Amino acid sequence: MSKLPAKALRRAVFLALLLFFLSASASFSKEGWATGFLVGTLPVVVTNYHVAGWAKRIRITFRDGREAKGKVLRLDKHNDLALIGFDKPAERPAAGHARFKVAPSDGVKPGQDVYLMGYPDPGKLGKRLSITKGIIASTVGISEDNRHFRVTVQANPGNSGGPLLDAKGRVVGVISHGLNPMATLPEWGGGYVPEGTNFAIKSSLLASMLADFAEEEAAGEANPPDLTGDQIFSAYRDAVVLIYVSDKPEKLEKAEKYEDQDQESQDAGFGGRHNATRVVMDKGEAVGWAKKARDNVAKGKWAEAIRAASVAITLDPMLSGPYADRCFAYYKRTLYDDAVADCDKAVELDSINDLAYSYRALAYCEKGFADQALLDAEQAIALSPKNMSYYNNRGVVLERRGATDRAKADYEDACRGGVEIACKNFTRLAGFSPAEIPKMVENLLAESILCFNNGQMDKVIDITSKAIKLDPKSDIAYANRGGAYANKGSLVQAIDDCNTAIRINPDCGLAFNNKGFANERLGETAEALLNYEISCGLGLDLGCRNKSRLTGTHAGKE
Repeated sequence: MSKLPAKALRRAVFLALLLFFLSASASFSKEGWATGFLVGTLPVVVTNYHVAGWAKRIRITFRDGREAKGKVLRLDKHNDLALIGFDKPAERPAAGHARFKVAPSDGVKPGQDVYLMGYPDPGKLGKRLSITKGIIASTVGISEDNRHFRVTVQANPGNSGGPLLDAKGRVVGVISHGLNPMATLPEWGGGYVPEGTNFAIKSSLLASMLADFAEEEAAGEANPPDLTGDQIFSAYRDAVVLIYVSDKPEKLEKAEKYEDQDQESQDAGFGGRHNATRVVMDKGEAVGWAKKARDNVAKGKWAEAIRAASVAITLDPMLSGPYADRCFAYYKRTLYDDAVADCDKAVELDSINDLAYSYRALAYCEKGFADQALLDAEQAIALSPKNMSYYNNRGVVLERRGATDRAKADYEDACRGGVEIACKNFTRLAGFSPAEIPKMVENLLAESILCFNNGQMDKVIDITSKAIKLDPKSDIAYANRGGAYANKGSLVQAIDDCNTAIRINPDCGLAFNNKGFANERLGETAEALLNYEISCGLGLDLGCRNKSRLTGTHAGKE
C-alpha cells in the first residue's frame, strides 16, 4: 500500500471527521438520536456539544421507558461536551438511581480494555441499550490531539455522547466521532478503508466541566475490582439514557402537525393552523411591547414589566425575550414558581438566552434548588462572560450555598465591572468595600517586610496569606510568602508560591530571586544561578548580589 503524503492525509481525515459524528441523523439539522449518561450526585446528563448545542427541544428516555424533558445547562464547544438538566425537578432520577463515577484519564494506557455503552442507530437497530468492547489504541487523537483517545470499540450513529468505561465501570471518556470509511477511501487509495477508528473525549475534560458543581460523595473502594462486560452492563445500564433532539420548539412542532393535515379536514375546520394557533397580526407591535417590558425591568417597575411582557407574549408567543423579562419581574415580586416557569419557556424557545439562565438561577436559589441554581448561573456566564451582572448573580447563589469566599470574589469582580449592587453585596459580606482593598493589601505587605527583616517568618506567612485572600493576583504577596517559606526550609511551598507570582507577573524580580534562594537551599546551583540572573536582569539589586555571591563561590569551576 502506497504511503499517502501527510498533507493529503490530514485533509482526508479532516473531511472524514466533519462527515461522521456518531449521532443518528444525516446532518443533525432537524432532529436526531444520541446517547447520554448520569454521573456523580448531580441531576445532569452528559453528552456531546454537537448533540445538544443547537437543540431547541430535548427529550430524555430512561431504559425503563420513562421520559423527561431536558434543557441545556452548559456547553463546551471546543471539547464537544454538553450538560443537560431536567426541566422539571419531579422528573429527575431518584437519589439511589444508578450513576457512573469519573476516573482520571491520565492513568489510561494503550492496550487497556474499554467498554462503550449506548444506543446505536435507534431508528434502524431499535431503542435497545448495547455494550461493545475494545481497547485504547492510542492516547492521542488526530494530529496528536491530546484531548482524545483513539479506540477500537464499535460505534455507530446514535452512540454520540456515550460513556467510555474502564474495566471497573468508571468513565474514562465520552465517545464523540469517528473516521467515515467512505469519505477516506478516495483520498487514502489502494482500496483501503479504515474500520473501527473512533475517538473519545478524555474524562479529565469532563471532570473540569463538572468541578464547580460536584458535591462530595461517600468514599468508595480505593481500588475496586475489575468487572466483566455483563457485570458492567447489569450494574450501570440504568445510568445510560437515550436522547432525542430537535431544532424546533415543542410548541412549533405541534403547530406544524396541523399544517400536515389533509385539505379536507382543514376545509371542514377540524384542525388547520388557523384554528390551532393564534395568528400574529403585527410582529412589530409584539416587538414594541417586548421593548417596553425590557425598559420597565431596567427601571425596576415590576408590575408594568409583567403587563408589557404579557402583551408581547400574547401577540407573539414565540419571542423568548419577554418570557425572560417577565421571569425576572416575577422573581422581584417573590413569585418564584411563576419566574421559573417563564424562564423555562424562554430557554425552550432560545437555548442560548443568557438572561433567562441568570434570572432562573436566582429563582431556583430562592426555591432551595441550590445545585440547579449554580448550574444556571454558570451557564449564563459561559454564554456571556463579559456581562458582569451575571457574576453578581452567581455570587448570590454561592453565598446561599455557604461558599462565601467564592461569593466575595464574584461580587468583587462584578463591582469592578461597574455593577453597583455587587459593590453593596461585597461590602455587606466582607465588612469593607472593594475600593479599600488595594490600600489594605499595601499595608499588609509593608508589615510583612518589617516582620521578614526581623526574622519573624511565621508572621510573614500569616500576613501575606491575608493579603492573598484579599487580592489573589498580588504577585508581591506570593513572592514574599515564598521567601518566608524558603527561610523556614519549606522549599516546595516556596517554589510553588514563587511560580504563582511569576505566572501573575513574569516581570516580578523578587519572585525569581526568592525562587533562586529555594533552589540554592535544595542544592540546585545551576537553577539558582539562572533565577538570580533573571532577577538581576529585571532590576532587583538583591538578585544581582546573590548572583555575584554564587558566581564567586564557584569561581574557577567553569
